[in-house]
Amino acid sequence: LKLAPEGAQLQLEADLDLPLERAGELVRLPENLALAGSVPARLKLTGSLASPTIGFEADLTAARIDLDGWFDKAEDEAARLSGQVRHDEGGWQLADSRLILADNDTEISGRIRPDGEARLNIKGRNLDLARLASGRHLVRHAIRGRAGVDLQLVKSTDAPLNIRGRISLHGAGVHLTKVVADLSDIRGQVLFKGRGFESLPLTARLGTSPVTISTGMKSFDTPALKLHLRGKKVRTSELVFHNPDNYLNNLDGRITIDGMGIRFDRVEVHLDGGTECVVTGAMSGWRQPRVDLDARASYANVDEVIALWTRGPQKANRKTSGGRAKRPGTKVVVSAETDRGRIGRFNFDHATATITSDGTGRLGVFPLHFRAGTGQGTGQVLADNRGHGPGRLRVTGHLEDFPAAAIHRELLQQKSIVDGTLRGDFFLEGETGAFLKTVDGGAHLEIRKGVLNRFTVLAKIFSLLNVSQLFSFKLPDMVQNGMPFDDMTASLA
Repeated sequence: LKLAPEGAQLQLEADLDLPLERAGELVRLPENLALAGSVPARLKLTGSLASPTIGFEADLTAARIDLDGWFDKAEDEAARLSGQVRHDEGGWQLADSRLILADNDTEISGRIRPDGEARLNIKGRNLDLARLASGRHLVRHAIRGRAGVDLQLVKSTDAPLNIRGRISLHGAGVHLTKVVADLSDIRGQVLFKGRGFESLPLTARLGTSPVTISTGMKSFDTPALKLHLRGKKVRTSELVFHNPDNYLNNLDGRITIDGMGIRFDRVEVHLDGGTECVVTGAMSGWRQPRVDLDARASYANVDEVIALWTRGPQKANRKTSGGRAKRPGTKVVVSAETDRGRIGRFNFDHATATITSDGTGRLGVFPLHFRAGTGQGTGQVLADNRGHGPGRLRVTGHLEDFPAAAIHRELLQQKSIVDGTLRGDFFLEGETGAFLKTVDGGAHLEIRKGVLNRFTVLAKIFSLLNVSQLFSFKLPDMVQNGMPFDDMTASLA
């Protein structure tokens, strides 16, 4: 203690060993902050008694810090804290302070006022996100990449913590869930405003597919992350589907992520075969997720919809482009409806179906209801891609009041040999990748009030055998107009 005309001046240097377990006896700490270990520190006290300045250097290597699972520093991890604290009538001011953790170098400054209001400024360049997000709540999301931080934290006695500033992302990445691929190479800025944040448009990759993202959270008090995801061409296996060779075109999705799971608020997709669809729904649960979706389409190509879940046997163990093996077991249930569409060569006007994928390679479409003109039908589609050989596709169904000529013309791509109203049952089976070339099965058909065409000799014989019309001299020309009949049944194999 040096006495001078302007007042007493302090000069004190000390080497201390601070037990962090007792830090709460000196200053008030957050209840969710756990400290342990011993911290060797050097203090230098200068200035006047009314306005002292404390310089400090502390080795935090032996410290154990846990902020309620959101941040974790292990014992024996290199870390240092240095800076100075000055007291005046405005409270305590922190200046020229640096926190070095591993290779992360952060500048810290701020002030704590006598009324309890605190302001803390945090700046850092090229910070390692994987190290900073190693707490037990965040480690499963595999946050990675680099970021620049320029934030101001404000806390008053009568208001919750407010955060202002920005984080600049440089090649960041995150794992959300096993249902979708990882987001990687995220670049852009996230702006913090009070109790929430929003981003400027970010560029990123969903798996290997380039996308743009806008994201935000209204309030940390009820955390729900909003994502607006857009991609011109996104590989279907990056989402809930299995096929790594198909793409979703002009993907435009709005998604909400919270503690319960993921909500697909509205996702618009277009497929190469003409399918245009709007999807809503949710993924519930994080450890054992289940996906329930509602799909509404103006047009649907059923073949390419089934192909979304089809994967070749040589790709059954293929990793997602995010670097993680896509684990089986996620059940996906889709309630689907389309105004019109096509399955194979058959066109229909309206259809509803429930599509279920068990996550192991089995897909079911049941119940399936569809209409075409005056006809209506029900069916079931089963696809099994679990084996090492080509997958198998089984199609069964019932038709009622269908125009026989239209069925023949569309399926066989030639002029029909029969007209009339058709009802029947069918069973077809083939390979998922080449169904029409490998199809086998059978059908039992009944056609009422129809005409048989193109059987010239048979038509002449039946014309002569039509005795009632023969005696009335009204012999029909069955060669030219076909042979009319009341009922015809056939079993095909």
